[in-house]
Amino acid sequence: MFSFFFKNRKPKISYIESQQQLAEILVLLKQQTCLAIDTEFYRQSTYYPELCLLQVAFNHKKQTNVVLIDCLANLCLADFWQLILDEKITKIMHSALQDVQIFYRYMQKKPKNIVDTQIMANFCGFDFNIGYANLLKQTLNKSINKDQQNSDWRKRPLSQKQLDYAVGDVLNLFDVYQKLQKTLQKNQMLPSFYEEMAKFIDEIENPDCFHLVNKILHKNNQLHHHQLINLVLLREKWAKIHNVSRQKILKDDDFLQFIANPHLWQNKLNRQMIDDFNNQIYLNDAWQYFYANNQILKKQKSLKKIAQEILSAINQETSPVKNICQQFLLSSKHINKIISDFINNKPINMVAILGNWRYNLFGSQLENTIKQWKNIS
Repeated sequence: MFSFFFKNRKPKISYIESQQQLAEILVLLKQQTCLAIDTEFYRQSTYYPELCLLQVAFNHKKQTNVVLIDCLANLCLADFWQLILDEKITKIMHSALQDVQIFYRYMQKKPKNIVDTQIMANFCGFDFNIGYANLLKQTLNKSINKDQQNSDWRKRPLSQKQLDYAVGDVLNLFDVYQKLQKTLQKNQMLPSFYEEMAKFIDEIENPDCFHLVNKILHKNNQLHHHQLINLVLLREKWAKIHNVSRQKILKDDDFLQFIANPHLWQNKLNRQMIDDFNNQIYLNDAWQYFYANNQILKKQKSLKKIAQEILSAINQETSPVKNICQQFLLSSKHINKIISDFINNKPINMVAILGNWRYNLFGSQLENTIKQWKNIS
């Protein structure tokens, strides 16, 4: 059934499409201390991803096992979600943000003991947020074909290529994890990594929308930026309520048209959407977003300069954080949060924003810069 070429080991593949099959495999999965997990989903016309397939790899009696759980086969996954909530079982994933957001939506609880090999790689000097195919090549010198990544995972039966791809996505994940873990241990960075993972999981419930807001603001101008920010957040609210894509609610190119003539959209949009806009209903978190004028850009550059200087100094020393990418050390998300709190006269909790390990490296320098901003203003 599977044409995927497995070097030196042939995994045992199980395709789960009945409740009985799932119950039987769960008995085995619950005995494991470590699982490699991935998901395949469809998200072309909806706001929330439609979970189509769960892939789970594990070792049992010196045999590599890969389980493919068909999430469109009318299965009750309640017992599987208990695995995701089990703190005693390590769940290895790569670039896990969308996956854990899917889990959270189904469980309404935050996953436990998730380790993300992309975040591990960020600590190990790889390119910022490196993709799985590149990481697999650079760590184990193995290749994986990503052609099926964006295929339609709702189709049944799945094609041979889709099945091979699904298996390949988790087959070597445990080995990648082990290699990165050894590097983190050697560099004494495991505590920092686990702190980062705890922060990552803690924030999945309330993701920020800076990238969505900035995308719209940069396409337009400052004149209407307060209305644009509010409309982006309202579109997000409406897309969630109706579980449709953002573009179906309102296309990016149509924002200014809507602001200029909201009455023209009454036949296209839900009545409540029009009322929300006309009544100027500002969402609770709208205050934190801003238009990046020249003063804001100067502040962003000053923060980035501090990160550059810290990295330059670190790379000349023997340091466990040597070779970490600047984007990981101080991300746009960190910078936006610091500036947002500053311009809105909010208390800036640098430890909460950065985490302890970053704060210990350069938190005081950032705080001194903010004091200078306050003195100037």
